Amino acid sequence: MERCQECGRNEASVHITQIVENQTTLRHLCESCARKNGIAIEPVVPPQAPTEEGRAEEKSACPHCNLSHKEFKDEGRLGCTHCYRTFAVSIEELLLQVHGAAKHTGKRYKNALALPQDLKQLKTVLARAVKNEEFELAAAIRDAIHDLNG
Repeated sequence: MERCQECGRNEASVHITQIVENQTTLRHLCESCARKNGIAIEPVVPPQAPTEEGRAEEKSACPHCNLSHKEFKDEGRLGCTHCYRTFAVSIEELLLQVHGAAKHTGKRYKNALALPQDLKQLKTVLARAVKNEEFELAAAIRDAIHDLNG
């Protein structure tokens, strides 16, 4: 039985793996300490039988980086941005299991207002967001640029 790394009293039931720049950090917390740290504790969603689309995905590989579904499952990492579309069903299932939802409903940055629809303006705003390390905003702008480019 592993103890909570925060309080040291309770049994750790929440296990967090964080990978930043190829450095892996493990944290083991009790539910109480996890909640205090802003980690939502949701009931585990039991896995459902794979859909026909999910079964086809399991046999697929990314057409751009050739990452197979098995490699994605084993390593827990995607090979390129195109993998998000290739493995969309598995990613959604994973998000449901880990976060209890597949769509982000949390806070937004205060300057994540309505995005301009002009490509040149978007690129300018993107550069500013990256410079200011506003990565969620930068990702939204990147997606908007992608949508405009078709």
